[in-house]
Amino acid sequence: MDEKPDAAEVNEEPVPGASAETDLAEEQLRRDCAELRDRYMRVVADFDNYRKNMEREKEKSGMFATEHLITDFLAILDDYESALRDLPSSRERDGLAMLQKKVFHILEQHGLRRIEALGKQFDPYYHEALCREESDLKEGTILEVYQSGYMVRTKVIRASKVKIAQKTQLSEEE
Repeated sequence: MDEKPDAAEVNEEPVPGASAETDLAEEQLRRDCAELRDRYMRVVADFDNYRKNMEREKEKSGMFATEHLITDFLAILDDYESALRDLPSSRERDGLAMLQKKVFHILEQHGLRRIEALGKQFDPYYHEALCREESDLKEGTILEVYQSGYMVRTKVIRASKVKIAQKTQLSEEE
């Protein structure tokens, strides 16, 4: 059997320059490891940003498509409103009103909201003034709504077309 030599018997004389080379190699490995770790962290961060951007784009794309579909349905809602004004029979009116509510409810589930206008103060972001009428009400109060306005979530897709109040002009005698 081979016996292991005693530690005292092994000649462990350092090789000249070996320690310095080993230290340099270890230092280079540490630098390489740090650089690879840094690159890895950047790749992970870039991928996370890419994933978030793709999710935002997907959401925007879906909202854009939904907005266009809802905009197309606004013509149907307008037709319902017009028909409800013109129908004399209450039975037919009730049926049509039920259908209108159902269509509007479905569109509401996808973010549609009607812009309330009648009696409100005119806001050019939400309303489009088609005409003015002299009135004792506060200047800019909406007197009549010609066409309802709508929003999808927080975006106005169609402004309300309205008539607004204008202060009555005082006669020259006053």
